[in-house]
Amino acid sequence: PTAIATNQSMAKSDVYGLSAGDYSKSTMTFNPGTGVTASSITLSTSSTPSDVLGKITVVGGTIYQGMGSYAEVVGSVDTTNNGTSGSGLQINFDQSFNNGDFSADSTGSTTITGWTVLNQQIQLGSTTIAGFQSPIDSTYPANNGLLGDTSAATGTFSTQIVVDGSGDKSVQMQSSLSSASYAVTRGPALVSDSQVSVNAGDTISFDWKAQGGSDAYDVYGYLLNTSTGATVELLNETAASGNASTNWATVSTTVPSSGTYKFVFVSGSFDFSGGQALGAQLYIDNIDVSSNRPSMVNEDVMGKIASLVSFNGLTLSSGVSPADAKVNVTISDLQGNMAQQTLSRTIEGAHLSKHYLSHTYVGKRPKVEVFDAATKAYGFEGNNLIEYVATNNLLRVYFDDLADFALNEVVSLSGNLGLDDSNSQTITGQNLRIAAIVEGDDGRSYIDLSTSGLPMPESDFTIPYETGRDVFVLHKPSESMEAFFEGSHPLYEGAKVEYTSNRLIVREKQGLRSISYNNTGVVAALSKNAITIGSELISWSDVSDGANKAALGLNNLTISDDWVDEKNPPVKVGYDAINQRLKFEVDRTVLGSGT
Repeated sequence: PTAIATNQSMAKSDVYGLSAGDYSKSTMTFNPGTGVTASSITLSTSSTPSDVLGKITVVGGTIYQGMGSYAEVVGSVDTTNNGTSGSGLQINFDQSFNNGDFSADSTGSTTITGWTVLNQQIQLGSTTIAGFQSPIDSTYPANNGLLGDTSAATGTFSTQIVVDGSGDKSVQMQSSLSSASYAVTRGPALVSDSQVSVNAGDTISFDWKAQGGSDAYDVYGYLLNTSTGATVELLNETAASGNASTNWATVSTTVPSSGTYKFVFVSGSFDFSGGQALGAQLYIDNIDVSSNRPSMVNEDVMGKIASLVSFNGLTLSSGVSPADAKVNVTISDLQGNMAQQTLSRTIEGAHLSKHYLSHTYVGKRPKVEVFDAATKAYGFEGNNLIEYVATNNLLRVYFDDLADFALNEVVSLSGNLGLDDSNSQTITGQNLRIAAIVEGDDGRSYIDLSTSGLPMPESDFTIPYETGRDVFVLHKPSESMEAFFEGSHPLYEGAKVEYTSNRLIVREKQGLRSISYNNTGVVAALSKNAITIGSELISWSDVSDGANKAALGLNNLTISDDWVDEKNPPVKVGYDAINQRLKFEVDRTVLGSGT
């Protein structure tokens, strides 16, 4: 097999093509592409959540976003698709439990979709549930004495889906047992397979009812923090008589601490009569989570999470070209408001490097440049992406990460800043020098760009954040690639610049290319041209990416191996006006001596 990079990290730019919108009810899944395997897919983690505004941190399996003075839970790693043992890595943003109304299974079913059934005796404070020791119940009936729920019991435990008179399904947990006089015997238990990410102040609710059987009911329920093992008591009720029962009731609990939680319900019975016969029933239905904050999961958050992902131990199947070796991220909107989106990144290595082509029209003159880096401006509702201060000749652009920038670096702005906005058109495509790099404690870091000498407006202006408004700073002018318009360099001395060929040249820089390959060899080895144009195009207009690509002629490339530099040809033809004759200049370092 052809070698590829052993590991591949994702970047925010890998999801730049993601549709703008609300992803609070969605999943984000990372998988290797066809013919590629990964030993694991991991997230870069932190020891504690960061409060820095906009910063994404992963603690355990919980994903947090900094809100300035606290960190908010936005998602969690799926417990099954967790990136190990050949599985994909799935991030869940949905704040609801799977099958919370128990409607997924038929009446009488003893297996519950999305839930684990424990038809056994449960001793609170001793029995391990979902990987953690169950909590201690500190309240027992007076005549239970010191027995607690530790007395041995014999009998049966069962769990099934039942339906009431209105046709509504619920889960029933029941027991029929014998034990010591006045004992409390617990079981069965029901544990959610899925976990939900909730924030402090969110509300958990569910419906319940209980009824005695062979004796009184004693029922318990709690939330389990899957990272710490901490619990939040939701239900703890004991009947006042052996045959007592309840109507359906709703429990609503405010979650005290942000985290990722599972539900645990434990049925049980108290030997109220002392006759050593126990048994009762617990019914649960309509489990729900209500958030007290608006969604903050947008395409920017998805990009930040992607930048923390790494594909490890990559291998390529025999016969698969490295050019086709990809890693993928798929975003599925669980509410059906947006179509499923899959974005891919070709695995980097000796066969691939990524560049960014800029096409602008500054001063009514077309210009193309190639950069090796593109960083997206960061903002959210109520904030600006760009601010201009005329008196200081400074243009401020906000980001969440400044690691890629260097002081005095020359950069260029690009993106859909605003079609009819003269301020946006003035700054797009200009070469701007970084005058300052400032890390903000509130997550609003920025760079200041000097506009001295440029025809800028005399008054201040701002470009605010808007959904779908993408602003990029292109930087690190490419050292290996360049682009220009054919004919923009005179055919002979004194000739005017021409753009009539309507052709754009994108090429490797002369003198930097290895003579060990040509395009034919690249196609033979990789089934792909040496230069390809991606689909991540940003335009002033509202036309689709594909239409922009076609408008620039980038969807129909002609690849050639040219050893003559159009910008600096080895033979130049000019006219000697004094002697009225043609003259020829030859670069012998290119053509050799004797020419």
